[in-house]
Amino acid sequence: MSPRDVSSSGQGGPGGPSSGSLDSALGPLDRIRAQLAGPRGYRRIDALLSSDDAAGAIAALSPSEVFELVHEVGFEDAADLIHLATPEQIQGCLDLDGWTRDQLDIAPLRPWLSALLDAGFEKLGEVWAKLDSELRALIVQREVKIHDVSLGEAPAEDYDGAVLTTPDSYFMLELPPDDESQRLVTRIIEDLYRADGDLARHTLMSARSEPPAELEENSYRWRSGRLADLGYVVNPAAADAFTIGQSPPASALLSAWRQRIDLGNDVDFTQPLYASDASGRMIRLR
Repeated sequence: MSPRDVSSSGQGGPGGPSSGSLDSALGPLDRIRAQLAGPRGYRRIDALLSSDDAAGAIAALSPSEVFELVHEVGFEDAADLIHLATPEQIQGCLDLDGWTRDQLDIAPLRPWLSALLDAGFEKLGEVWAKLDSELRALIVQREVKIHDVSLGEAPAEDYDGAVLTTPDSYFMLELPPDDESQRLVTRIIEDLYRADGDLARHTLMSARSEPPAELEENSYRWRSGRLADLGYVVNPAAADAFTIGQSPPASALLSAWRQRIDLGNDVDFTQPLYASDASGRMIRLR
């Protein structure tokens, strides 16, 4: 059988994944947290959006504040917040949500990417341009297999999965097997080409040619540096003694504060402190 070519027009239209798919990406803990903290999150988002300078008010938030607000109310109800968030804030949210220890986890990133798509191709292009080139390539590399048409590459003759030809006809992409991922990836590629064709091509060329381990290592190093600059502790050992939902022991807090000081960061004991839990997820210690 020959590969079947897909496009956004045949994959559910411009609306993309339904809001239910975003909710399903949240785990039980996320849903409980949203139910408990939701009213407070809604009020704060409403206040931000109602201010005289909504964009400026939202830009003044830290990446962790945007991250917490989005998870408190859910991606659908935080759509306007995400639309006005700066690329640096979105980058910080991806840093917090997209890694398990030193490995990129694509699943938590999909709701963020879908929300950016819903905000328009300009927003996706604006944020994509500010991401590390390694992270851009790694995200695409995890989702598709890339063939360079100019080099005579193409899917195998017996490949019967979905294939997307890029708008410039330079690449053929073997898409993920499930329909929802196909729709998301198709929208990302097509909107990236609409926003900046050169950047889209650069991303695909890097994803095709760069070794995965090297991309992940460099991307993780940039991510760790950004979190350290913000005063975060990227050290699973600081939180291995407890699990999410339990109060951290004093030893964990002291270890985390000590590392913050060792990194040369100013310490404000009234501010939230984050560390990695035993699985590598960023969690709030206080």
